[in-house]
Amino acid sequence: MHHFDHNLLTCIFLEVFPLARYDYHCSACGTTFEVEHPMSAHPRVTCPTCGHEAERVFSPSGIEFKGSGFYNTDQRGSGSSSSSSSK
Repeated sequence: MHHFDHNLLTCIFLEVFPLARYDYHCSACGTTFEVEHPMSAHPRVTCPTCGHEAERVFSPSGIEFKGSGFYNTDQRGSGSSSSSSSK
């Protein structure tokens, strides 16, 4: 029988399948909670409060792009031109 180091196997697994944190909501009791699982996984998640099946909550991203330079319609300022004028 082989003896495997559980911590080593966990580290290898997490490098191959990084975990993401997702919000789930139970429509039966109203509990919202977080679950970590690989992005490629689509597990059946049950509510920790009542045991009913919960649904994943999709919410807008928390990333906010402020300032210029994030859109293809932004124009480069005249001071940052790479071409030089020659006479």
